[in-house]
Amino acid sequence: MNGNKPIKRFRAGAINASVFENANMVKGVETKMYNLVVSKTYKNKEDNWKSTNSFSVFYELPKVILVLQKAYEFVVMTSEKVETLGSEEGSSDT
Repeated sequence: MNGNKPIKRFRAGAINASVFENANMVKGVETKMYNLVVSKTYKNKEDNWKSTNSFSVFYELPKVILVLQKAYEFVVMTSEKVETLGSEEGSSDT
């Protein structure tokens, strides 16, 4: 996540989940890894936009759960597409 942009964002009100994709070498094979950042944006007393990773349990936690679930679904479905495409390339119809 070193300065790269998220590949997907999910939002519920002020709560945001950003999915980042990183390529890593594992035993000589390039592997995609995913990281997730959850944050809340708000305006402070001086009317400046700020961000935090602290959430109200009763008011914001349901939205945090929602964006996390959507982000997880996205990563799982993206990973399954990549795995399916990789297995189809190696098969032959002879």
